[in-house]
Amino acid sequence: MDPIGHNALSRMTMAVGFAAAAITLRAALDPWVGGQVPFITLFAAVAASALFAGTRPAMLTALLGGACAFWLWPPGNTVAVLAALVAYLLACGLIIWLVSRARRRSREARQAAGQLTDQRRLLQEMIDALPMLVAYVDREHRYQFNNRAYGDWFEVAPESLAGRHVRELAGEEAYRRIEPHIQRALAGEMVRYEAQLPLSSGTRDLAITYAPHDVDGRVEGFFAIIEDISERRRTEHARAHLAAIVDSTSDAIVSKSLQGIVQSWNAGAERLFGWSAEEMVGQSITRIIPDERLHEEADILSRLSRGEHVIGMETERRRRDGHLVPISLTVSPVFDAQGRVIGASKIARDITERRRREAERQEEARRKDEFLATLAHELRNPLAPILNAAQAMQVDALSDPGLLAARSMIERQARHMSRLVDDLLDLSRISHGQIVLRREPCVLQEVFRSALEACEPTIERAGIHLAWQYDEQAITVEGDPTRLAQILSNLVGNAAKFTERGGSIEVDLSRQGDEARLEVEDTGIGIDPTQIEAIFGMFAQAEGRGEQVSSGLGIGLWLSRHLAEMHGGSLTAHSEGRGHGSRFTLRLPITAAACAEPEQPTAAGGEGAVAGLSLLVADDNVDAATSLAMLLRLEGHQVEVVHDGEAAVARLSGQRFDVALLDLGMPGCDGYEVARRVRAMDGGDDLRLVALTGWGQEEARQRSRDAGFDAHLTKPAEAGQIEETLRRLCDRGQGRPIPG
Repeated sequence: MDPIGHNALSRMTMAVGFAAAAITLRAALDPWVGGQVPFITLFAAVAASALFAGTRPAMLTALLGGACAFWLWPPGNTVAVLAALVAYLLACGLIIWLVSRARRRSREARQAAGQLTDQRRLLQEMIDALPMLVAYVDREHRYQFNNRAYGDWFEVAPESLAGRHVRELAGEEAYRRIEPHIQRALAGEMVRYEAQLPLSSGTRDLAITYAPHDVDGRVEGFFAIIEDISERRRTEHARAHLAAIVDSTSDAIVSKSLQGIVQSWNAGAERLFGWSAEEMVGQSITRIIPDERLHEEADILSRLSRGEHVIGMETERRRRDGHLVPISLTVSPVFDAQGRVIGASKIARDITERRRREAERQEEARRKDEFLATLAHELRNPLAPILNAAQAMQVDALSDPGLLAARSMIERQARHMSRLVDDLLDLSRISHGQIVLRREPCVLQEVFRSALEACEPTIERAGIHLAWQYDEQAITVEGDPTRLAQILSNLVGNAAKFTERGGSIEVDLSRQGDEARLEVEDTGIGIDPTQIEAIFGMFAQAEGRGEQVSSGLGIGLWLSRHLAEMHGGSLTAHSEGRGHGSRFTLRLPITAAACAEPEQPTAAGGEGAVAGLSLLVADDNVDAATSLAMLLRLEGHQVEVVHDGEAAVARLSGQRFDVALLDLGMPGCDGYEVARRVRAMDGGDDLRLVALTGWGQEEARQRSRDAGFDAHLTKPAEAGQIEETLRRLCDRGQGRPIPG
């Protein structure tokens, strides 16, 4: 026992105890030894005291024991006394010195062993904490030592690896590949290599180091240090793949600092802008920005500093040769690990070709629109005299039934051709988003009643019964009354087209919550349920009845659905199948004024009607001018006709007229120029000017308003429409009307 663990009193007590025990033992031996060798038992007590209590307590044991022994068994003479005491003390001193030295060496050995154990434990903990695999392999290729990661990686208990062969753990195929490297390490060579090995946990990419362990010039084994680099390899491959993509893309991909300094510049940027990466990296990005667009870079950097993205910004940048190239620019902020913006990545795409294609498409669309507008103008011009003549024949009250039937046929077909022209133009306008609804509060009962009245002659000739019912309370929507009437006319006309003679069409207008619902239901041929949506397609044609099989352009339902959606509503169809009729449902949002009572319209020809007006008709189409003049004269007006713009200006400057009806497309001095020159005359503002033309697009209407026209009518105009316009313009109690 180490005496360091005891306090001084306990050690001295122990020393006294050892002395007492030795004297007692000597007294017990006295019958056999007598007075001889009085100190014989004390030597063991001193040794025990030195061993268990320490040097000083051992000296106390020696002194106390010697005194007691000398007193109990005194020697015979003085010389003997001195000799015995000297010998006793020398022997005790030697014993104390030897025991103390042995005890010190034992303590040092224990301390060294403890330190070694602590160091080995610390070393093991350090090795276990390493992320790589560490093991010691002897000359027999057997593991002698390993860290915890080694066992975990091979999914075995780390302590179970000692003594196992490398082949057993790695597998036959992997061992075959690494065995040559092991032999090199056992030959004394430091070996480093990377390999992809098939292990029990799967094929892994490894970085391996074998460090030979030399003992007195002989390699006894080697340390194996293995790092799994599979994830690093995947990352490297991904980065290489991404770099290849970045370099192969035609887009310019650039990174820059928040100060606008270029940090990377891919091959696409070199191709697009003409500068190489060596020339641009480290330079300011403003090198490629035109002076007039430098403000864009300041704005982009400001947005990036706030963490914002810039997406699809179309701008221009300068190439090395000085030419500007149009680009689409996307800029994204780059963040560091703390989420701070430290730079930006930019993708610039050359949109030269796209802009060229867009310009071509726009030019193609413009030409198509011009063609359609010209086609409509050229079709309407011959339609105008046909319809005018037919209406004049009606006014003249023909008595021959055959002539009456011919007149009706001419009028009907002229109106049908006019509707086809309007539908064709609407198709183009809607496709280009050019239709503008002229919204106003509309009482649907009034709008749809007028539309049905216009459809009644067609329905009657087809031998179909038409029933119309509606809520008595006014249903008001915010919409374009002309377009709303067009929807109903198309739906009723479509129903008549596919309903046999003797069938019926029912039109029902009702209010459901905050919606107006119009249903047009027929007893016609029906629709295959799988074709419901197809009938709303552009130029969709269905098999109709008899002579109606291929009539129309097949765009009426397409136009109607788009017009409904432009009003914020919807148009749907339903049918139980062939032979079961069909039902079309129009839904429109009701305005807040939905419960207001409809205003009663003033009947045509009522108060304010005018007759006997002095009119000038100017049109280079002789038939159109002559037939219109004939129709107006039958209405009781005085009409003069000219066929060019200069003649119209001369007649209007020398004679007073109430209204001039001018064609816009006259050669030389066209209708716009006539209007401008008339308005510049003294008293020119008193004359009412009506544009009567085949040009019906909004651009032509705006031009006529700008030129000073009071109204704009599209050929072929109905006699009632012309008369209503004359009444509105010549109402003496009103100021100058708003051009229509």
